[in-house]
Amino acid sequence: MSSVTGATSSTNTMRITGMATGLDTDSMVKAMTANIQNKIDKENQDKQIAQWKQDMYRDIIKDVKGLQDYFDPTSSKYILGSNKFNPVNITNSNESIASLSAISTAQAGNYKIDVTQLAKPALLQGSAISAASTTTLESIGVTDGSKLTFNINGKSVTTDAVTSTTTIQNVIDTINNNADIKASGVTASFDDLTKKFVFSTNTSGTTSSLNNVSVSSTTAADIGKLGLSSLTDASGVAASSVNGQNAIFTMSYPDGRQETITNQTSNQFTANGITYNLKSIGSANITVTKNNVDAIVDNLTKFKDDYNNLIDKIQGKLTEKKQFSYKPLTDDQKKDMKDADITSWETKAKQGLLKGDDNLENLLRDLKTSFSDTVFTNFDTSKDIYSQNSADMNLLHVGSFDDNSIGIDTSSDISDLGKIEIKDETKLKNAITNHIEEFTKLFTGKSSAKLDKDPVTGLDKQYVGSEKYYEDGIFTRMDNIIRNYAGDPGVGKDGTSTVKGILNIYANKQYDFSMTGVSSQNTLPDQIYGKVRSITDLTDRLNDEQDRYYKKFSALETAMNNMNSQMNSFKSQMGIS
Repeated sequence: MSSVTGATSSTNTMRITGMATGLDTDSMVKAMTANIQNKIDKENQDKQIAQWKQDMYRDIIKDVKGLQDYFDPTSSKYILGSNKFNPVNITNSNESIASLSAISTAQAGNYKIDVTQLAKPALLQGSAISAASTTTLESIGVTDGSKLTFNINGKSVTTDAVTSTTTIQNVIDTINNNADIKASGVTASFDDLTKKFVFSTNTSGTTSSLNNVSVSSTTAADIGKLGLSSLTDASGVAASSVNGQNAIFTMSYPDGRQETITNQTSNQFTANGITYNLKSIGSANITVTKNNVDAIVDNLTKFKDDYNNLIDKIQGKLTEKKQFSYKPLTDDQKKDMKDADITSWETKAKQGLLKGDDNLENLLRDLKTSFSDTVFTNFDTSKDIYSQNSADMNLLHVGSFDDNSIGIDTSSDISDLGKIEIKDETKLKNAITNHIEEFTKLFTGKSSAKLDKDPVTGLDKQYVGSEKYYEDGIFTRMDNIIRNYAGDPGVGKDGTSTVKGILNIYANKQYDFSMTGVSSQNTLPDQIYGKVRSITDLTDRLNDEQDRYYKKFSALETAMNNMNSQMNSFKSQMGIS
């Protein structure tokens, strides 16, 4: 491009104009292309609004993910665990002996457990051989073509003929996959540490047994090569039949009783409100304290405060008045403004951008109704919500006005609708103390119902309003709802996840990468991308228009220069100075 045919354009080309005509060419070209520049400014403003919305969405997502910590099993805030709603506390002096938990029916006081024997399954084993589970039978001398027969508890299973690729694990799999052996409750294995074949019952206790276990082969010598010529029990005594053993322990109770238990067939059991998992021989002192009601109330109060803060923030965005007279500033407008003035202007321009936002409205509605909707022990899908049998409702419910309410309710203040309030702490504590099972179901109950599938898409139908929804507890509902809007717990806590969740997808997922913007799903990234494409196209058009006008003015400059030259020549010939 000639250096005398233009002014500064969006491509930063230097032009020197108006020397011959005296015209302000730059101003004239700017005025003549102002309609295109205005469109660029409008698209930039729209892009900025979409970017501001994206920032606001991500900020809200981070807060939603913060509340989701209460439903994340890896978080210290986790509130769906049974211990969060247990008014009984149990301490154990020796966790290596037994792990323990207690429910409200456990008697308060001091206990002691002295374990002298753990429950064990019936077990028989072969002798050690130089092999591993991956070793081929051929490599340890078992004859190709031989077949092995295992007799266990009156049932038998025969392997396929041994080949060069048959391994010890293949033999184990043949035994364990046999239906009769499975039904007898026996499992075979090969211990890579002890190098022995092992046969054991799937359950422990003296009622579990292995009877007349033997191994034969079409080639007799093969049995010894597998270490199966004879079997021994766990203590090394030769045997072909053996029983498991019971756990034996002595319990000392708060009332002074002391009893030795010899008939417990499993190391995991529940008795008198205490669940035991015996681990080793030895003694442990146990203390059970009850009326841990204050801790439950404290957990609920912490959740209430965080929940209300989230509701307040979202509600504020949804009702914030939009400042229609404040638009995003153009670059030209910012040139003449101070930084503080720009910040003040943009603060007003951001107000009300999420007013009435559909996604946030739906999230708020779902969270509110998850708390206020009745929790059912059984929901009849053939009836609407108002026709359900009252006997199928959970004994306790949200509210504060009758005997079965728990003293927690939603706010009656019109400006705080949807927020949770503890209106009657006495009722709340009474519900925890006297109806802990129903109280736990009210909040953390989980329905066994499955969501129906959409016949067209094959996807789960909507959760809210389903049988599962009405049978789930309040916190279980909230967990599912937040997953639907913000994805799984612990994922995308910075608000930028694109994996799943209605808010995440709308704020962060770009579908459109086309040159024309025709693939848009109208997510915020798609909106921003569409504006960028439009701005690029308009800028190209602006540059073309500017170049066209500058060329015309350049031609005018050239004509004026030629005319001036001719005039000067004429004057010279005529002697005119």
